[in-house]
This record gives sequence, C-alpha cells and structure tokens, in this order.
Amino acid sequence: MIIVLQDSGSAEIVDPESVSRFHVDANCSADDREYLRSALRPFAILEAPDHAWVFVEALESWPGLARDAEFTSAVGRLIDAAKKYGWFDEERRAIKAHIEFES
Repeated sequence: MIIVLQDSGSAEIVDPESVSRFHVDANCSADDREYLRSALRPFAILEAPDHAWVFVEALESWPGLARDAEFTSAVGRLIDAAKKYGWFDEERRAIKAHIEFES
C-alpha cells in the first residue's frame, strides 16, 4: 500500500493490498515541507522529516477503495502490523508511514 502524492496536490493509493510496503511517495524533495504538509493534510499529519501519521478513517473512506473487500481487509492487516511494531497511535487512530522523497 503506497500513497503517492500527485503534482496536483491530490493522492492515490497504489498496490492497495500490499501492507508490507506501506509508505508515502512524496514526489518532491525533502526540502519542500510546505507542499508536503499541504498534500498530506486531507489524510495525514507530517510529524517528522521522514514520516507522517496516516489516519485510519481516511484509509477506510479512500475514494474508489472504501467498498473494496480486499482493501478493507488490507487496512485491517496494516493496523495489526502497525500495532505489533509500535507504529499505531491509538489516540489519533493513525498509522506511522515512512516518506520517500525524490533525489
């Protein structure tokens, strides 16, 4: 499950059933913090230079995937894995995601 930020400021999820690859593909440099904060705002919070907290509610209601049974199952598996590694924030109901930047 990879959240890809688009140049338009929108985002899409690719490989939605793969929980082992969960991350955000920023499509920007690590220096472009304002763009990154803005692009993440609808579904996540940027909290450190290299990671964000992605809200479970946003994943569960993601356009085009919200009613997909396989995707719903993948979100459940992702939550379980995140809890196992301490990457789940119970208060926010959010999953820690690594951010990959352009070189």
